Amino acid sequence: MSSTMSRDMLIEIPGLVPQGGKRGGMVGVFALPDYPAPKTLAIVWPSDEFGGWWINNIKVLPELWGQGLGRRMLMAILDAADQQGQRLALAVEPDKWEGLDYDQLFAWYGRHGFVEVPEYDGFTLQRDIAA
Repeated sequence: MSSTMSRDMLIEIPGLVPQGGKRGGMVGVFALPDYPAPKTLAIVWPSDEFGGWWINNIKVLPELWGQGLGRRMLMAILDAADQQGQRLALAVEPDKWEGLDYDQLFAWYGRHGFVEVPEYDGFTLQRDIAA
């Protein structure tokens, strides 16, 4: 991997389908094949700062919560990142969705190998490449 990643780099995540390619300079706009956007949405792009991929969003419409759709999207991203040797980072921002709180989101991402990055704002998590 080069020291500078292009935000134009194509990210492929098996199990998720691209949703119209690039949007606003971002790459990697995905959804579950059986729940296309806007029902589900994941946005992922290369990050020089973290040396891997930045997960900008994983969203599921509230009326679809509790069906494991967010977990399905996250697992597809984790599997693809591991297979392609990419670290992952994200910021926890539950205030964007009513009904979520920081403790629940930190615990959920923690169960999937994410840990807090202390030198950042207290909301940033990262996950190293699985061994």
